[in-house]
Amino acid sequence: MDTMEQDGIPMQEQISRILSRIQDSTNPDDIRADIARLVMFAAEPGKTGDNVTRRLTRAARRLGMNRNRVRKFWYGEVERVTAHEMNLICRVARAHLQRVRRIEALRAEIRDLDTDMGDTAYVGAG
Repeated sequence: MDTMEQDGIPMQEQISRILSRIQDSTNPDDIRADIARLVMFAAEPGKTGDNVTRRLTRAARRLGMNRNRVRKFWYGEVERVTAHEMNLICRVARAHLQRVRRIEALRAEIRDLDTDMGDTAYVGAG
């Protein structure tokens, strides 16, 4: 589902790092780049064949923002970010991170169940 990796770093780790870094950053260019990345994550998971327009629309819907404003964030063209926008983008990123972590926990649980099932004879089999 959420396999968007950059430089071999899983999406959930990237989101975590950005959320930690963005709180302390004072460099506008760094903040703009981090927000752009979080907005891109809001469009995930993507569908095969998605173009940028579809991804922008999905991100805008999830963020509850105007698509043109999301496009400016996406491309780092925003001059000023309101506190409301920053809080909204970070809140959506945190929620996404929680979903990804929950999915990973469920996948691990399923793997454990599959392993247990492989070690158990089925009642009535034969």
